[in-house]
Amino acid sequence: MDEAAIVKVLAEAVISEGAKDIYGRVKTYLTDTFNIRAFGYFEGAPSQNSRQLALAEEMVEQKALDDPQVLALLTELVAQMRALHPTGAAANVDISHLKSGGDALVEDIRAEGSASVRVEGLEADGNITIRGITAKS
Repeated sequence: MDEAAIVKVLAEAVISEGAKDIYGRVKTYLTDTFNIRAFGYFEGAPSQNSRQLALAEEMVEQKALDDPQVLALLTELVAQMRALHPTGAAANVDISHLKSGGDALVEDIRAEGSASVRVEGLEADGNITIRGITAKS
């Protein structure tokens, strides 16, 4: 599994209630053993490619993926995610850090099955309206 695939699994685990324990163990091990510090940035919006890339680059720079314990923890995390989402990875919608000087309107975004929608960090001087959110897995 390459670093991009690993970070995508980590991104799914951040917002998956059933994988928080193993995700926490992966994060703690990488932080304590390899001094990986990109998790704070990554967790702010884990579905954003730039944040995934920052975490992946730091893991590569620190050679964390060469460590057998990291690989064992990641294998456990992948197994947990597959158990939670047996038909494949969940589709997720992440709306974060939306800022508007006036009104903000988000419409027709959906989640079905084991998919999820996450909305956080919305700021508007006027009204915020979000309608019809759907993501399918």
